[in-house]
Amino acid sequence: MKICVFGDIHANFEQMKALSQTEDFMQADLRICLGDVVGMGPYNLETLECMLKFDVIYLCGNHEARITKEIDDLTLEKDGGVFVQYENCRKAIDKYLPLLFSLPKNYDMTIGGKKFRFTHYGWHNHQMSNKILSLKNQSLTKQFGVENEKFDYVIYGHIHTPSIVVEGSTTFFDVGSLGLKSLGNYLMIYEEEKGIVFKSKFLPFDKDKFIEKCKNLNYPGWEELYNFIYDNNYETFPKSLNKEEK
Repeated sequence: MKICVFGDIHANFEQMKALSQTEDFMQADLRICLGDVVGMGPYNLETLECMLKFDVIYLCGNHEARITKEIDDLTLEKDGGVFVQYENCRKAIDKYLPLLFSLPKNYDMTIGGKKFRFTHYGWHNHQMSNKILSLKNQSLTKQFGVENEKFDYVIYGHIHTPSIVVEGSTTFFDVGSLGLKSLGNYLMIYEEEKGIVFKSKFLPFDKDKFIEKCKNLNYPGWEELYNFIYDNNYETFPKSLNKEEK
């Protein structure tokens, strides 16, 4: 069994299109999107429709929840252009709003006898929609509200930087961001005879070209996109992320 897990595309159409053309994506038995397909970037409709061409389990991200106004936390954003971004996004994907309202927040399954939860972030606490607050909350078990649920793995996104943390009997994988890192990230999970294998993959893109397009469009808040993309954290990427479950 092959599972392709990705998220935090943030309306970067070229990255979604590039992923959809990879062998990993095309040959996966299951594709799971952890959310934040829309929001921040300028190509909301194109990115969403590109993903929806395929059989994908689409989970709600905090940016989808902002679009539907389930979360109202934009006052935490420093860049005023972000407000305009969301108004533009709502207009662009208006016909898909019923879909966004219906998105599940978690997807649970068992792989090779191990219990998995796929999610965007800790939904029980909407303060976690702010990355700074998320990072300050050191206990991932509490952040994801799984103190009383025994998961072997929690696979999530939101922070944009791949990581692996073990707390008790649970391993937490942050998949990273496909669309707002200059080395876009996604995760492959393989169920093999020897066990479960996790491999983090990179999908680079021309960040200068993307930013130049945003500038030429006079896209509001493009400077904030610049900060996200150029802060790629590649040097801190954990080598232990590629691991094998015996």
